[in-house]
Amino acid sequence: MNRKETIPEPIAQLQRQSEEFRRTRPRRAKLPDSLWDAAADLARQHGVYAVAQPLRLDYMGLKKRLGEAANRRPDKSKPVFVELIAPRQQHGRTA
Repeated sequence: MNRKETIPEPIAQLQRQSEEFRRTRPRRAKLPDSLWDAAADLARQHGVYAVAQPLRLDYMGLKKRLGEAANRRPDKSKPVFVELIAPRQQHGRTA
């Protein structure tokens, strides 16, 4: 992402939160799951790279968390099998 491009406000807000976390913790401290989860939610809307780059997150780590989050949540949109029974045709009769 070019630095001159504007970052969407939800990503900018999370960027400020992650920077604040990094300022108050020892270098290389693990980010809390709440920040990773918020980043994953934003990545679903804006794309993995668009979120990982300004937040300075590992691209593959964020992508992996997207997959894990999808596996944790039950998929309520799974297709349901519905059997359709066609009416019997009567031979020799035309409608």
